[in-house]
Amino acid sequence: MGKALEKADRIITKINGGILVTAITLMFVFVFGNVIGRYFFHVTYYWTEELSRYLMISLAFLGMGLAMRQGSHSSFNILQNALPDKQRRILRVIVLVIVFAFMALFCYLGLQYSLRNMNNRTEALRWRNGLWYLMIPAGSFLFIWHTLMISRQFVNQSRQADMEREIAAGDELVKDSEFLKGISLNENVTGEKN
Repeated sequence: MGKALEKADRIITKINGGILVTAITLMFVFVFGNVIGRYFFHVTYYWTEELSRYLMISLAFLGMGLAMRQGSHSSFNILQNALPDKQRRILRVIVLVIVFAFMALFCYLGLQYSLRNMNNRTEALRWRNGLWYLMIPAGSFLFIWHTLMISRQFVNQSRQADMEREIAAGDELVKDSEFLKGISLNENVTGEKN
């Protein structure tokens, strides 16, 4: 990758992550503030629910590309792991082509939809719906961008690396499991293993 492309990638990734953090923070502040206002001061702001809903939808679209880049989406590797290395790479290229085609179509249709709804307004804030719907093509573009940046690594990733990533993800789930924490707490209390 060229230096200009790497720099653009770093900037896009930081901006994308910053927008997601800002949206999550705003959502939390609006919803929490409204709950506190409702129960303690008997005051609610009618627009917080609408804004939080649109922020949540925006998070889903703008975050899907970053999640793809980090390998956070669910994947099924049974078929590709059963194939020899060459066919495995070919299958991964086919998967990428399908994903790119679908996201490009999603980007185009999302843009058309947002332009058609630019004159419609939200109920509470009276903002243009089309502006919120622009998150569909923006998120689709970001998904394509992030996937392009990792496509070579994705295609050439060894079977062993896939398994190590799955094991690490499983270990993380086990480590955070409340059920298993409860079992180990019982073992410590009783002093014996069940």
